Amino acid sequence: MRNRIQTLKIDAKTWCDDANSLRYVATTYFENLFAECSPSLDPFPITGLFLALSKGDLNHLNAILTDDDIKDALFSMAPLKAQGIDGIHV
Repeated sequence: MRNRIQTLKIDAKTWCDDANSLRYVATTYFENLFAECSPSLDPFPITGLFLALSKGDLNHLNAILTDDDIKDALFSMAPLKAQGIDGIHV
């Protein structure tokens, strides 16, 4: 037996179980999803919810790292520490 979608909820109150309508709804959804200007997607939803970085912070983050900066960071890690969730030693 193959997995099949036999019914889709196409809006808040409407269910669809007709094969041709299902095909149309699914095709339209993915055409819109991958379109260059997707009407179904809002702009990035968290824009403006966080504080902006200061010019000083941005300059610090954009600074060019030297070999000494990298060496200092690597050698400051204890060799037998467990990795944290992000893979960095804690």
